[in-house]
Amino acid sequence: MNLSELATVSSKVSSESLGSMAEEPMSKRPKVNPLEENIASIERDKLALEEAKLNLERKKIRIRKI
Repeated sequence: MNLSELATVSSKVSSESLGSMAEEPMSKRPKVNPLEENIASIERDKLALEEAKLNLERKKIRIRKI
């Protein structure tokens, strides 16, 4: 699968997910605690930072090998 096909599939999946959310009435959605939402957001940010650090380490190792 090339990049163009992958982007198309990803876009379709996202559209379907968003479409199903839009159809669901607000009253039927589970209530989200703002504190829990903030904690989840912070955890996602931590994971993204950790991934960025690992990518930098990989680049450093590749540069040393050259």
